[in-house]
Amino acid sequence: MSFRGTFTHSLDSKGRLTIPARMREDLEAGLVLTRGYGPYLIIYPQHFWDEQERLLKSLPWSSDERQIYTRWTFGGAADVSLDTLGRILIPDHLREWADLEDRATIVGAQEAIEIWSPERHEAVLTGDHEKLPDILRSLSAKGLF
Repeated sequence: MSFRGTFTHSLDSKGRLTIPARMREDLEAGLVLTRGYGPYLIIYPQHFWDEQERLLKSLPWSSDERQIYTRWTFGGAADVSLDTLGRILIPDHLREWADLEDRATIVGAQEAIEIWSPERHEAVLTGDHEKLPDILRSLSAKGLF
């Protein structure tokens, strides 16, 4: 499945967030929630997380790449599941990291889902829009568009 689309949903007082119905199917077998590579969160379907973990184990334990990536991604990770209403509980430490209060923007990002504070997401989109022409030229040069 490829996750796509952007949705803004409320978080309830316990920190539960409803995942859009069209994104739930690939998450029913489990999911992992962790810090993103910026001020956002990432949801990985369990099968994708397992594959990334397998690939990471091919690096030597002593490598900086493996140690830093492991601390960042695995250290912040939480195994979560969808409840009967299609919600996930976002742990406090992850809500704080992403600055999530009463609303969250959910963004399909192909094999993963990003969760942003709406304000941060808007700011990033503005910056991305400025970079887009250069990125499109680069992708075109690589034969992707």
